[in-house]
Amino acid sequence: MQARRLPAARGAHWLLEGLRVFRNNPPLITSLTITWLLLAQLLAQTMGAPGQLLLWLLTPTAYLIIANGCRLADAKTAPSWRGLRHGVSNNSGPLFRLGGLLVFGYALVLLADTLLGGGVSILLLPPAETATAPATSALIGDDGVPQGGAEELLAFAVLRLLLLSAPLFLIFLFTAYMVGWDRVAPLKSLFFSAVAVWRNLPALFIFGLVALLFAFLAPAIVLTTIGQIFGMTPTAVFFAMRLLLVFFVAPVLFAGQYACYRDIFHPGVDDNA
Repeated sequence: MQARRLPAARGAHWLLEGLRVFRNNPPLITSLTITWLLLAQLLAQTMGAPGQLLLWLLTPTAYLIIANGCRLADAKTAPSWRGLRHGVSNNSGPLFRLGGLLVFGYALVLLADTLLGGGVSILLLPPAETATAPATSALIGDDGVPQGGAEELLAFAVLRLLLLSAPLFLIFLFTAYMVGWDRVAPLKSLFFSAVAVWRNLPALFIFGLVALLFAFLAPAIVLTTIGQIFGMTPTAVFFAMRLLLVFFVAPVLFAGQYACYRDIFHPGVDDNA
Protein backbone atom coordinates (compact mmCIF):
# COMPACT_ATOMS: atom_id res chain seq x y z
CA MET A 1 0.00 0.00 0.00
CA GLN A 2 1.18 3.49 -0.82
CA ALA A 3 0.99 6.05 1.97
CA ARG A 4 1.02 9.71 0.97
CA ARG A 5 3.37 12.12 2.72
CA LEU A 6 1.27 15.11 3.77
CA PRO A 7 2.30 18.50 5.20
CA ALA A 8 2.18 19.10 8.94
CA ALA A 9 -0.76 21.52 8.64
CA ARG A 10 -2.85 18.63 7.33
CA GLY A 11 -3.14 17.39 10.91
CA ALA A 12 -5.54 20.19 11.84
CA HIS A 13 -7.58 19.38 8.74
CA TRP A 14 -8.19 15.83 9.98
CA LEU A 15 -9.88 17.09 13.12
CA LEU A 16 -12.05 19.45 11.04
CA GLU A 17 -12.92 16.52 8.79
CA GLY A 18 -13.82 14.51 11.87
CA LEU A 19 -16.20 17.28 12.92
CA ARG A 20 -17.75 17.31 9.46
CA VAL A 21 -18.22 13.53 9.39
CA PHE A 22 -19.67 13.61 12.91
CA ARG A 23 -22.15 16.33 11.94
CA ASN A 24 -23.47 14.13 9.12
CA ASN A 25 -24.82 11.58 11.61
CA PRO A 26 -24.13 12.36 15.31
CA PRO A 27 -26.49 9.68 16.72
CA LEU A 28 -24.80 6.88 14.77
CA ILE A 29 -21.19 7.72 15.60
CA THR A 30 -21.99 8.62 19.20
CA SER A 31 -23.98 5.43 19.85
CA LEU A 32 -21.22 3.24 18.40
CA THR A 33 -18.56 5.03 20.45
CA ILE A 34 -20.53 4.89 23.70
CA THR A 35 -21.33 1.21 23.18
CA TRP A 36 -17.64 0.41 22.84
CA LEU A 37 -16.63 2.56 25.81
CA LEU A 38 -19.27 0.95 28.02
CA LEU A 39 -18.27 -2.55 26.90
CA ALA A 40 -14.60 -1.76 27.55
CA GLN A 41 -15.38 -0.48 31.02
CA LEU A 42 -17.53 -3.52 31.76
CA LEU A 43 -14.81 -5.94 30.68
CA ALA A 44 -12.08 -4.11 32.58
CA GLN A 45 -13.99 -3.71 35.85
CA THR A 46 -15.93 -6.96 36.14
CA MET A 47 -13.61 -9.60 34.68
CA GLY A 48 -10.19 -8.49 35.91
CA ALA A 49 -7.19 -9.71 33.91
CA PRO A 50 -9.25 -11.94 31.54
CA GLY A 51 -11.43 -8.92 30.80
CA GLN A 52 -8.35 -6.82 30.02
CA LEU A 53 -7.11 -9.53 27.67
CA LEU A 54 -10.46 -9.82 25.89
CA LEU A 55 -10.62 -6.03 25.65
CA TRP A 56 -7.35 -5.85 23.72
CA LEU A 57 -8.33 -8.77 21.50
CA LEU A 58 -11.61 -7.06 20.53
CA THR A 59 -10.14 -3.57 20.03
CA PRO A 60 -9.36 -3.87 16.26
CA THR A 61 -12.84 -5.21 15.53
CA ALA A 62 -14.50 -2.49 17.61
CA TYR A 63 -12.44 0.24 15.96
CA LEU A 64 -13.37 -1.06 12.51
CA ILE A 65 -17.09 -1.11 13.35
CA ILE A 66 -16.91 2.50 14.59
CA ALA A 67 -14.96 3.43 11.44
CA ASN A 68 -17.70 1.80 9.36
CA GLY A 69 -20.16 4.13 11.07
CA CYS A 70 -17.92 7.07 10.17
CA ARG A 71 -17.69 5.76 6.62
CA LEU A 72 -21.47 5.59 6.29
CA ALA A 73 -21.83 9.07 7.76
CA ASP A 74 -19.15 10.39 5.43
CA ALA A 75 -21.03 9.04 2.41
CA LYS A 76 -24.35 10.24 3.91
CA THR A 77 -25.64 6.68 3.61
CA ALA A 78 -28.40 5.32 5.81
CA PRO A 79 -27.03 3.09 8.60
CA SER A 80 -27.38 -0.63 8.02
CA TRP A 81 -26.16 -3.75 9.74
CA ARG A 82 -24.43 -4.79 6.52
CA GLY A 83 -22.63 -1.46 6.32
CA LEU A 84 -21.46 -1.67 9.92
CA ARG A 85 -20.10 -5.18 9.34
CA HIS A 86 -18.18 -4.21 6.20
CA GLY A 87 -14.74 -5.79 6.41
CA VAL A 88 -15.59 -7.44 9.73
CA SER A 89 -17.67 -10.50 8.89
CA ASN A 90 -15.13 -11.88 6.38
CA ASN A 91 -12.07 -10.94 8.39
CA SER A 92 -12.88 -12.02 11.92
CA GLY A 93 -9.83 -14.32 12.05
CA PRO A 94 -7.28 -11.73 10.88
CA LEU A 95 -8.81 -9.06 13.12
CA PHE A 96 -8.59 -11.41 16.09
CA ARG A 97 -4.95 -12.17 15.25
CA LEU A 98 -4.32 -8.44 15.03
CA GLY A 99 -5.80 -8.18 18.52
CA GLY A 100 -3.38 -10.89 19.63
CA LEU A 101 -0.47 -8.83 18.27
CA LEU A 102 -1.84 -5.87 20.20
CA VAL A 103 -1.89 -7.95 23.38
CA PHE A 104 1.72 -8.99 22.75
CA GLY A 105 2.75 -5.39 22.15
CA TYR A 106 1.05 -4.17 25.30
CA ALA A 107 2.70 -6.97 27.28
CA LEU A 108 6.07 -5.61 26.11
CA VAL A 109 5.01 -2.13 27.22
CA LEU A 110 4.13 -3.46 30.69
CA LEU A 111 7.45 -5.30 30.85
CA ALA A 112 9.34 -2.13 29.95
CA ASP A 113 7.34 -0.17 32.53
CA THR A 114 8.17 -2.76 35.20
CA LEU A 115 11.87 -2.63 34.35
CA LEU A 116 11.74 1.17 34.65
CA GLY A 117 10.28 1.05 38.14
CA GLY A 118 6.88 -0.61 38.12
CA GLY A 119 3.77 1.06 39.45
CA VAL A 120 1.65 0.20 36.44
CA SER A 121 0.06 -2.80 38.16
CA ILE A 122 -2.21 -0.41 40.03
CA LEU A 123 -4.07 -0.04 36.75
CA LEU A 124 -4.50 -3.78 36.28
CA LEU A 125 -4.85 -5.45 39.66
CA PRO A 126 -7.99 -5.45 41.82
CA PRO A 127 -7.60 -3.58 45.14
CA ALA A 128 -7.14 -6.75 47.17
CA GLU A 129 -4.04 -7.68 45.17
CA THR A 130 -2.25 -4.33 45.23
CA ALA A 131 -0.96 -4.92 48.75
CA THR A 132 1.10 -7.86 47.48
CA ALA A 133 2.72 -5.80 44.70
CA PRO A 134 5.89 -4.24 46.19
CA ALA A 135 6.07 -1.48 43.60
CA THR A 136 2.53 -0.35 44.26
CA SER A 137 1.98 -1.00 47.94
CA ALA A 138 3.49 2.38 48.75
CA LEU A 139 1.10 4.06 46.34
CA ILE A 140 -2.17 2.19 46.84
CA GLY A 141 -3.83 0.97 50.00
CA ASP A 142 -5.91 -2.14 50.53
CA ASP A 143 -9.00 -0.24 49.44
CA GLY A 144 -7.43 0.76 46.11
CA VAL A 145 -7.27 4.45 47.06
CA PRO A 146 -4.01 6.42 46.66
CA GLN A 147 -2.36 7.04 50.00
CA GLY A 148 -1.58 10.50 51.26
CA GLY A 149 1.40 12.10 49.51
CA ALA A 150 1.46 9.48 46.77
CA GLU A 151 -0.62 11.33 44.18
CA GLU A 152 2.48 12.71 42.44
CA LEU A 153 4.08 9.28 42.24
CA LEU A 154 0.86 7.81 40.90
CA ALA A 155 0.59 10.54 38.26
CA PHE A 156 4.20 9.93 37.24
CA ALA A 157 3.56 6.18 36.89
CA VAL A 158 0.53 6.83 34.68
CA LEU A 159 2.45 9.37 32.58
CA ARG A 160 5.31 6.91 32.12
CA LEU A 161 2.89 4.23 30.96
CA LEU A 162 1.27 6.62 28.48
CA LEU A 163 4.64 7.59 27.03
CA LEU A 164 5.66 3.95 26.68
CA SER A 165 2.31 3.12 25.07
CA ALA A 166 2.51 5.95 22.50
CA PRO A 167 4.74 4.07 19.99
CA LEU A 168 2.47 1.02 20.23
CA PHE A 169 -0.60 3.17 19.54
CA LEU A 170 1.07 4.80 16.55
CA ILE A 171 2.20 1.49 15.03
CA PHE A 172 -1.34 0.09 15.29
CA LEU A 173 -3.00 3.36 14.23
CA PHE A 174 -4.18 2.22 10.77
CA THR A 175 -3.94 -1.55 11.10
CA ALA A 176 -7.63 -2.33 11.74
CA TYR A 177 -8.64 -0.41 8.60
CA MET A 178 -6.01 -2.17 6.50
CA VAL A 179 -6.92 -5.64 7.70
CA GLY A 180 -10.68 -5.11 7.39
CA TRP A 181 -11.00 -2.91 4.31
CA ASP A 182 -7.85 -3.55 2.30
CA ARG A 183 -7.39 -7.26 3.11
CA VAL A 184 -3.83 -6.76 4.36
CA ALA A 185 -2.37 -9.50 6.56
CA PRO A 186 -2.02 -8.48 10.24
CA LEU A 187 1.80 -8.52 10.29
CA LYS A 188 2.02 -6.62 7.01
CA SER A 189 -0.46 -4.06 8.30
CA LEU A 190 1.93 -3.27 11.15
CA PHE A 191 4.67 -2.50 8.63
CA PHE A 192 2.49 -0.35 6.37
CA SER A 193 0.99 1.49 9.34
CA ALA A 194 4.43 2.19 10.80
CA VAL A 195 5.67 3.52 7.44
CA ALA A 196 2.60 5.74 7.07
CA VAL A 197 3.05 7.11 10.58
CA TRP A 198 6.76 7.77 9.99
CA ARG A 199 6.08 9.58 6.72
CA ASN A 200 3.39 11.73 8.32
CA LEU A 201 4.81 12.18 11.81
CA PRO A 202 4.67 16.02 11.71
CA ALA A 203 1.03 15.97 10.58
CA LEU A 204 0.13 13.38 13.20
CA PHE A 205 1.87 15.47 15.86
CA ILE A 206 -0.24 18.49 14.88
CA PHE A 207 -3.35 16.31 14.86
CA GLY A 208 -2.54 15.02 18.34
CA LEU A 209 -1.84 18.52 19.62
CA VAL A 210 -5.05 19.97 18.17
CA ALA A 211 -7.00 16.94 19.43
CA LEU A 212 -5.56 17.47 22.92
CA LEU A 213 -6.64 21.11 22.90
CA PHE A 214 -10.04 20.12 21.54
CA ALA A 215 -10.54 17.31 24.04
CA PHE A 216 -9.36 18.89 27.28
CA LEU A 217 -8.20 22.47 27.24
CA ALA A 218 -11.06 24.12 25.36
CA PRO A 219 -13.86 22.22 27.20
CA ALA A 220 -12.16 22.85 30.56
CA ILE A 221 -11.99 26.61 29.91
CA VAL A 222 -15.59 26.80 28.67
CA LEU A 223 -17.07 24.68 31.46
CA THR A 224 -15.04 26.41 34.17
CA THR A 225 -16.19 29.80 32.90
CA ILE A 226 -19.82 28.66 32.78
CA GLY A 227 -19.45 27.15 36.24
CA GLN A 228 -18.20 30.42 37.67
CA ILE A 229 -20.99 32.39 36.02
CA PHE A 230 -23.76 30.09 37.21
CA GLY A 231 -22.14 29.02 40.47
CA MET A 232 -21.62 25.36 39.55
CA THR A 233 -19.65 23.24 41.99
CA PRO A 234 -16.35 21.66 40.86
CA THR A 235 -18.05 18.26 41.02
CA ALA A 236 -20.77 19.42 38.64
CA VAL A 237 -18.21 20.92 36.26
CA PHE A 238 -16.20 17.67 36.29
CA PHE A 239 -19.36 15.64 35.60
CA ALA A 240 -20.27 17.92 32.69
CA MET A 241 -16.74 17.55 31.36
CA ARG A 242 -17.02 13.76 31.38
CA LEU A 243 -20.35 13.89 29.55
CA LEU A 244 -18.88 16.18 26.93
CA LEU A 245 -15.90 13.88 26.43
CA VAL A 246 -18.07 10.79 26.02
CA PHE A 247 -20.90 12.18 23.90
CA PHE A 248 -19.01 14.61 21.69
CA VAL A 249 -15.23 14.64 21.91
CA ALA A 250 -14.59 10.88 21.68
CA PRO A 251 -16.87 10.35 18.64
CA VAL A 252 -15.26 13.31 16.84
CA LEU A 253 -11.76 11.93 17.53
CA PHE A 254 -12.77 8.53 16.15
CA ALA A 255 -14.11 10.28 13.05
CA GLY A 256 -10.87 12.28 12.81
CA GLN A 257 -8.80 9.09 12.86
CA TYR A 258 -10.96 7.69 10.07
CA ALA A 259 -10.42 10.89 8.06
CA CYS A 260 -6.68 10.59 8.66
CA TYR A 261 -6.57 7.06 7.22
CA ARG A 262 -8.73 7.99 4.24
CA ASP A 263 -6.60 11.03 3.45
CA ILE A 264 -3.30 9.15 3.60
CA PHE A 265 -4.28 5.94 1.81
CA HIS A 266 -7.42 6.75 -0.18
CA PRO A 267 -7.39 10.43 -1.18
CA GLY A 268 -10.22 11.96 -3.15
CA VAL A 269 -12.81 9.22 -3.38
CA ASP A 270 -13.41 6.63 -0.65
CA ASP A 271 -12.36 3.46 -2.46
CA ASN A 272 -14.17 1.35 0.14
CA ALA A 273 -17.57 2.91 -0.25
